Amino acid sequence: RAMHIPDEGIVDPFWLTRAYAEAAIALGSRVRTRARVVGLSVDGDAVTVTLADDDTFRAEQAVDCAGLRADEIAALAGDTSFSITPRKGEFLVSELTGGVDRIVLPIPGPLGKGMLVTPIVFGGVLLGPTAVDGTDKSDRSTTEAGRERILERCRALVPAVDEMAPIRSFAGVRPVSSTGDYLIRPSTAGDR
Repeated sequence: RAMHIPDEGIVDPFWLTRAYAEAAIALGSRVRTRARVVGLSVDGDAVTVTLADDDTFRAEQAVDCAGLRADEIAALAGDTSFSITPRKGEFLVSELTGGVDRIVLPIPGPLGKGMLVTPIVFGGVLLGPTAVDGTDKSDRSTTEAGRERILERCRALVPAVDEMAPIRSFAGVRPVSSTGDYLIRPSTAGDR
């Protein structure tokens, strides 16, 4: 069985992120890359952010969207109300599509959507991901066992997977909150 979700779309996450940054700049924002936050204090009027290069800035509001490191950033302000653990997902890439022209995904389970077969905006298909909970937030290794598991699960959705010779494998690591869900709320360190 698989789900059909007519309104689901396919985007290139790298170009989407770049477009968000360009829109922010066009609206007067300044974008800093590779800027490691080492200090964060919240008072009644603002949030003060200190960077590793000793640069500081103040803002009326700050949003912690640090993904795998969100718990570490929150802790800098004194918010230890949650922790983040890593969940690694391995993927395979194939230049051959096997006729797949839309996202094919199984019925979701407790670890998420499961493995899927999806077209890639620049051609080919993406197969996966696995979902392996771990402790190393920087582990992006791939394994032969992961490859075989992806092929087996995706073949159950799309028999043409046998014709898709994967040309590349990679892994990503996504955050899993100790709360069991996304955290969209004010910090326990203050409402700024």
